Amino acid sequence: MDDLKSLNDSDGHRAGDQLLCDVAEALRRHMRSYDLLVRVGGDEFLCVLPGITVPEARGRFEQMGAELADGGSVSFGLSELREDDTPQGFIDRADHDLLANRSR
Repeated sequence: MDDLKSLNDSDGHRAGDQLLCDVAEALRRHMRSYDLLVRVGGDEFLCVLPGITVPEARGRFEQMGAELADGGSVSFGLSELREDDTPQGFIDRADHDLLANRSR
């Protein structure tokens, strides 16, 4: 989530908590019942979408971002699990994609 700290500082933690809930709900609407959604940091979520290609996932998250346009913005990075992956390698590639998308 973009600017969660700024929202917490300007409008208070209740506003930030509500934005977290709104983002989690938007994520759930674009996920299947067996997909995994985990909050891994203050403003970061990890989503595991088995059987979904990176372009398909990008489309889902772009739709979600459009839904949240009034309440805040969300940046995302995507990574496809490789057979020899470690969890950190998988997350590092998603972080790299996130940074690349933010600079566009």
